[in-house]
Amino acid sequence: MRRRLRKWFCLLLSLLLVLGTLTACSQSPEKTGNNGVAGNSGKEETGKEEAGIYDGIEPLETETELNFGYLTGSHHGMIIYMIDKMGGYEKAGIRANIETFGNGPVMVEAMASDSWDCGTIGLGGVLTGVISQDMVVIGAAARDYDSLRIFAKNDSDVVSAGNTLKDYPGIYGTADTWKGKEILIPTGSTLHYVLSTGLSKFGLSDTDVAMTHMDVPGINTALRANKGEIGALWGSFTYADEMKENYTVVMSANDLGIELPTVMCANPRSYEDPAKYKAIKKWMELYFATVDWIYSSEEHFDKAVEMFTEINEEAGATGTLEENRTVLENNRHYSLSDNVKLFNEKTEDGSMLLIEAMHNDPLLFYIKNGSYQKGDDTKLLGGYFKADIINEIAAMKE
Repeated sequence: MRRRLRKWFCLLLSLLLVLGTLTACSQSPEKTGNNGVAGNSGKEETGKEEAGIYDGIEPLETETELNFGYLTGSHHGMIIYMIDKMGGYEKAGIRANIETFGNGPVMVEAMASDSWDCGTIGLGGVLTGVISQDMVVIGAAARDYDSLRIFAKNDSDVVSAGNTLKDYPGIYGTADTWKGKEILIPTGSTLHYVLSTGLSKFGLSDTDVAMTHMDVPGINTALRANKGEIGALWGSFTYADEMKENYTVVMSANDLGIELPTVMCANPRSYEDPAKYKAIKKWMELYFATVDWIYSSEEHFDKAVEMFTEINEEAGATGTLEENRTVLENNRHYSLSDNVKLFNEKTEDGSMLLIEAMHNDPLLFYIKNGSYQKGDDTKLLGGYFKADIINEIAAMKE
């Protein structure tokens, strides 16, 4: 009898083990965006504290699909991915697809075919998007001052000339050493503006150098392979140890006193669609909640650095924890309160603060260099900077 009971017990135990295995194997697979990277709830990876970031955000009444766009390796775009990794989209009722681009103008081109609904972008993308495709600027994403840098080989005569400008002690070279140089750079971008501004301090213009258009990831690869004398980089690429060993920063936005914000933007067709509008607004709530969480403690900041590094690796933009930490330390994201100020406070001449930062010198530079035509500057002032969502979210917080 005991032998028979032992036999039935073994059979029952085996059956339970088989059922447990089948149940585990039948779990639904992770969601995957169109960039091929799986999304997740974030609860297992980030822990209870991180998973609670979005507890105060009400989900959409109807689940809505949103396609996001941002620039590879960008600190402003990393928030889009962090929200996915920490389960924010799932919690808010957004089906997120995320796509990365090499530079702003390329991202704008993709908007023409409705490849993305919203995302983050820099000055070059703002000007191209607003002027050519009625793109809507809906928020300020992050500061973009410190990591906009022009590098030259350590043995370049630009470097050996040293710092020759009294008013700009961080800039290297002379008019003679810069003239005729080939420079790897994404033309029409914020880096182009930095270069042109720097050259002007020597009495030079873009026509005095030879600009070779390349995306920043490609420039990074070329410089690391020792295939370019001078190249322009942004984001975490600028803090790599390999760059410090072989190259010198000969110009930067900081050295020139240039302060450029990156922004949140929307496809105009998505912005006008009622369901998409609600989803974009929900994304911005998630964005600001994530920013607040990052800067609320040193522990959270450390976690954000780790996630930024993981995100870059998944997108093919490798970098160390220390390099990515420097990016986030020197290029802080804008909070909701920052946005309320930038969109609602005016300059002495009545301009929106955010528009003022992008309009005068930057846009006039692009017009002067033939990227845009006279009259395009008035379009930038024509109502494409929308404070609606910012003010609606702010009102909800009161």
